Amino acid sequence: MPKPGIRMMMDKPAAKKRTGPIVRLEVGKAYTARKGSYLRVQYGPDAVYMVTQLPPVVTTSSIVQVLSPRGVALCNAVDLRPCDEVRLEEEEGEG
Repeated sequence: MPKPGIRMMMDKPAAKKRTGPIVRLEVGKAYTARKGSYLRVQYGPDAVYMVTQLPPVVTTSSIVQVLSPRGVALCNAVDLRPCDEVRLEEEEGEG
């Protein structure tokens, strides 16, 4: 015996995969973590990351492989911001 209630007679349309705006990241460039990112909590606010691997199309929800201070890590593309300036520590007492 059928249960009372409303029944759908048609298939539900397939939901479109949500994609955010395209993020411009480049392999080999230096980036810092955005404010509120777990990367800042894990590695500190002064950490610098280098992108080592990207998917073909990078959106805000894409997973990106980076070289972090403690080795290779995975993060969301939206967590990275371009690094303004990378300073290398100068050698002390050359003479």
